[in-house]
Amino acid sequence: MSKSKFTLIYYYVPEDKDDPEFPNAFGVNMAIDDIRLPDIRSMFPLEGEYIFRFKYKANNTVVWMDINEESKIPFYNSKIIMKATRISWTSQRRPV
Repeated sequence: MSKSKFTLIYYYVPEDKDDPEFPNAFGVNMAIDDIRLPDIRSMFPLEGEYIFRFKYKANNTVVWMDINEESKIPFYNSKIIMKATRISWTSQRRPV
């Protein structure tokens, strides 16, 4: 993958009626290969609690993968594309 230190992460929130064909995006100052789920949780731009699933192609089938905290983020067409399912409007994040 690319060695760029900036990555766009594409996402949509089904509960907000976002169109997955025209996702939202936020940028992180990290190489795409270095990003893990805790990084996404801490930098995600919307308040609330979310379940993050990542778009991936397996055996010519598009799937949405759940991953554990330390797994590499799966790519789809060399991008990070995720579905952010809101489970709560309030956040359990603690200030850093």
